[in-house]
Parts: sequence; C-alpha cells; structure tokens
Amino acid sequence: MKQKGIRNADVAVLGGGPAGAAIALELLNRGYSTVVIERSDYRGARIGETLPPAIQPLLVRLGIWDRFLAEKHSQSFGIRSAWGVDELHENDFIFNPYGAGWHIDRARFDAMLARWAEKQGSAMYRNTRLVSCENQKCGKWKVEIAQGDQSHSFSTKFLVDATGRASYVSRKQGATRIAWDHLIGIVSFFLSPSRESPIDTSTLIEAVEGGWWYSAVLPNSGRVLAYMTDADLFARARNHSGDYWTRQLAATKYTRLRLENYSLASGPHIVPANSSRLDRVTGGNWLAVGDAAMAFDPLSGQGVFKALQSALSAAESLEKYWNGNNMALRDYAAAVEKDFSSYCLMRGVFYAREKRWPQSVFWQRRISAQIATGI
Repeated sequence: MKQKGIRNADVAVLGGGPAGAAIALELLNRGYSTVVIERSDYRGARIGETLPPAIQPLLVRLGIWDRFLAEKHSQSFGIRSAWGVDELHENDFIFNPYGAGWHIDRARFDAMLARWAEKQGSAMYRNTRLVSCENQKCGKWKVEIAQGDQSHSFSTKFLVDATGRASYVSRKQGATRIAWDHLIGIVSFFLSPSRESPIDTSTLIEAVEGGWWYSAVLPNSGRVLAYMTDADLFARARNHSGDYWTRQLAATKYTRLRLENYSLASGPHIVPANSSRLDRVTGGNWLAVGDAAMAFDPLSGQGVFKALQSALSAAESLEKYWNGNNMALRDYAAAVEKDFSSYCLMRGVFYAREKRWPQSVFWQRRISAQIATGI
C-alpha cells in the first residue's frame, strides 16, 4: 500500500452524510480547513425521506438551494395519515411560508452536498476505510485511512463524529448510546409502470396493530414503503411466517392501494429507526453531530432537517470555542439535550393519539414510555 504524507487540517469529519458535509461546508465558510472521510461512494441505495418546507432556509444558508432545485426532487404538498382513527386526515402545506416539502432521492441529495463541500475547498475522501484514529498527547488527532491501494494520514486539531447511529468516534471516547426503543424499518422500493408523476404526491402514514406504515413518492415516479415495528416483534413474527411483510401490507386499508400496478425494485431492507442519543456529545477536542449525537423516530419527519440544523449549530459553537468561549461546547451539549427532550415529549403526545389496539405489545410499549416520561 502506498503511503502519502501527513496532511494538516483544522477539522476532520468522519462521515460524509448530510450532517458531515454540512458542518464541513459551514466551517469552510467560517475560514477553517476541513477534510471529510466517507466510507461509501454515494452510489448505493439510501433510504429516502420527506423534507419539511422549513428545509429551505437551511439549504439557503449552506449556499445550495439553487443546486437542490436543479436536482428536481419531487415536491410534497402535504401529509395524509390514518392515525387514531380509521379515516384519513390531511395536513397540507398550503399555508406554510416556505411552500411545499420534498420527497428526495437520498443518494443523490447526499452526493450533491458532498460535491459542493469539495468544490468549496474541503478535502473529500470517498470509498475509504478508517485504519486508526489516535488522540495524541499534544492535543491533536492523527487519523489514518485506506483508499484503494493508497493510505493517507491527517493531523487535525478537532474531530467531528458524523458516523450516524454507530457513533464510532464518540464511543471510542467513552460515550454511551442510550436507546429509547427498538424501532426498525422494513423498507422496499417499487417501480412505476409509467414515468409520469402520480396524481397523489402526499406522504402517507397509516397506523396498524403491530406498528405503522410510511409511504412516499420518489423522484423517479417510484414509491418507497416502510413498515415500522419493534425489532423483536419482527423477528418473532418472521420466524412463524416468511411472508410477514406482505401479510402486514395486505392488512392495511390505504397503503396497499398505493402499489397498484407497481413492481418491486428492491427490498425488503431492514434499517434501524429507534430514538436514541449519546450520554455526552462532546469532549475536549471532539463532538458529535446529526444522528451520531441524537437520532429521531422517522415519524417526526425531521431526520435530514435535524442533521443540517445540528451541523450548523455545532460549527457556530466550534468557532466560539476557538475564539475563547470556554462554555461554547458545553452550551452545544445542553442544546442537544434540550432538543432531544422536546422531541421525546412530542413523540409521546403523537403516539398517545393511537388507542385502537390496547392489547398490542407495540402500542402498549409506547403507552408505558409515555407514562415513564411523565407525559
């Protein structure tokens, strides 16, 4: 393996998803050098989601709003839900000051953010494997990565953990991941027989006895469907039936109708979707952003939004810290904890609206969690 010389940077970011690329961009805008280390090449399938209308000011601040529009993601004009009642309830975005939301192709969205960070001056390493990450006595980090047949070393004064729920860096520093539940998503992608945009572009949420369903339109006129349930409930049911996902879909009232004439493209894929956070999100020369710091139930529809918001807040805190504000990182940590506590309250309120299956283990657990948190 060919060894290249050590490169210096102010900040090394491990993870090139939305949070990692966003903090690299924001730090560049503030005059700091950054290197982003991403294990993928952004070509694989990534679970998409609906962005709320309020994503616009964040993308404007990052300087990529026009580029985002040029990507031609599908607009979302509202959310329909069968939650707590059998009938559909509509919540449209017509009165939102930022207009419509968006159904995004996550792979394309993440790649766009990474390209823009690279164009603005960040060193971007894709398809890389982390070899070592050493916190040296001098207060700096030495990071070694492998990329193909070459290895690279970096010396950096600060490390950002943007490795998602894995929280790789933070855990290595002794932080502990606290999970509030064991929610997973069983996700499948479907192709449309027509390239024309479907008439119904809303996001659909449908509660069922064992969990709930999410479905949305994709930019290629396809659809993504996800069944959300607890990992142990899924494992137990799958042992009794190999077509568990299909049977659950057949039992829905509205979700299954969205697949008429659609064909399965890939899946089901199982992805973690639990609510969790780190017990501490920063140390003397590292911090966590995005899902690495705190991860939200997809029901909130806030995944990418919170990732970008977290990255921008972290970049601001870092600059204050380097300018002599010794409380800046502690304030960042306090803000993360407050944000997660507020989210847990809202999550509890929303889950409490569903009372149709009092004997369901899935919903009993949500009631118990609501009681435990005093909601």
